[in-house]
Amino acid sequence: IALKAGNKFWIANALWGLAELYTLIEDYPNALHYYARVREMSDEEVKQDRIHTDTEIWFEMEFTEAFSLVNQFDSAWHYYRVFKPVHEEYNSVYQVSTGECYFLQGNFQQALENFRQGLTGHLERNYVYEVMRTLLDLAKVYLALNKPAVALEYVRNGLQIALQTHVNRYIRDGYKILSDLYDRLQRPDSSNYFFRKYTLFKEAVLNDQAKGKFAAYDFEQRIALMNKEKQIQDTRLQNETLFKNFLIGSIGILILSAIVFSRNIMLKRRHEARRHELAENELRIQKLEAEKSKAELMQQRSELEMKALRAQMNPHFIFNCLNAINRFIIGNDAEKASDYLTKFAKLIRMVLEKSSKPFIPLEEDLYCLQLYMDLEAIRFENSFVYEIHCYGTDQTQVMIPSLLLQPFVENAIWHGLNPVKDRTGKIAITLELENDLLHCTICDNGIGREQSAKWKGDRESLRKSLGIELTKRRLQLTGPLQDDAMGVTFQDLKDETGKNTGTCVQIKIPVKTI
Repeated sequence: IALKAGNKFWIANALWGLAELYTLIEDYPNALHYYARVREMSDEEVKQDRIHTDTEIWFEMEFTEAFSLVNQFDSAWHYYRVFKPVHEEYNSVYQVSTGECYFLQGNFQQALENFRQGLTGHLERNYVYEVMRTLLDLAKVYLALNKPAVALEYVRNGLQIALQTHVNRYIRDGYKILSDLYDRLQRPDSSNYFFRKYTLFKEAVLNDQAKGKFAAYDFEQRIALMNKEKQIQDTRLQNETLFKNFLIGSIGILILSAIVFSRNIMLKRRHEARRHELAENELRIQKLEAEKSKAELMQQRSELEMKALRAQMNPHFIFNCLNAINRFIIGNDAEKASDYLTKFAKLIRMVLEKSSKPFIPLEEDLYCLQLYMDLEAIRFENSFVYEIHCYGTDQTQVMIPSLLLQPFVENAIWHGLNPVKDRTGKIAITLELENDLLHCTICDNGIGREQSAKWKGDRESLRKSLGIELTKRRLQLTGPLQDDAMGVTFQDLKDETGKNTGTCVQIKIPVKTI
């Protein structure tokens, strides 16, 4: 969106976010690439925007740390000298960042001095996240200096904050330090205990990183699709230019020929007139053929874009199911994991068979939807029920776009019913066919969109459902929109007192009949 709008502030922030994402999934070369792109486009106006929000020092340190993480220490120290803060309030951030660079280079004494100074500043300003990070850094240094007793105090304090704030990657690092520390103290039982803890949270971090890799892959796919569209447009413009030049050249030759041969005898005139007529017919045929080819190319482009959208939906849909199985396994609930896996196997088979088809019978799509809701009911311990009603519709004869309704049901479960604790959730789905349009209504008795935004938090409320956005795009690609013939609308349900009692989404879907 930022690239299409040409907004340099949006582009810079988006690139910075991608750099942080690649850092968290430990893909440091790509992280450095995006940090460098942000710096390249950071003119005075963009930098001033970050300074106003007090984030410039964080960008400078993250950018410089990326060089250390790829072992380019000369470049790292160059930028540390360039970015050394002039304000005392940012000195603690600078000390911790340079301390980590010293640690990676094996200069443990200097790293220890920097970490101590940084910890003092963070404690004074109550930077909880940075205090946790620095405590664990100090534990690593003391362990490297073979002072396990001192390291033990720092790692315990740092791990306590990590557990309170639920920061998995720092919990993982804390348990790893404890395991190495007790191994150094020749206490194998304690070392093995904390190593098992470390392994558990290492898997949790890998799971988070897998989500990040999906996000990064989705971004690269979107950029590739934009580049493909640009290539198609460039090719089309080139073909149109060549055709215009050919047409102008042909007309010029014909006019010149008419002037030269007009001086000849009558028979030759008639002969040339005939040739002129034939040439014009040939041009008309070529023009018609070119227009036909252009229409075919546009149709192929729409089909390719539709396939790309379905290809993006499948990983998004499958990943949620796999994550649920992983939770049951981690919770040692073998019976639920087995039941869930059996239903998931049926569902994934249906998805793999049907998602590649543009249209499938309504009966099969509803069966997939029922399997999905059964799986989600198991995940949330049967906290909701559902019902499906079809009116005036032969489910075996009506064909709809494959897996179209699932993202809206998912949105109702996750954001509407999941936060409800005082009553049993309910989803009601009604379908009615009218003039080759299937009118579908999905209603829930959840907390409503307004409360859902507050429950998720301000930052989370800004994120749109990927599945619903893709589904709206699929509806647009299915056929040209005409007024309100097709589309998606949301309605907030309220009682007599104005309290939110749920949400209804109405979807108008173009169908085919057998």
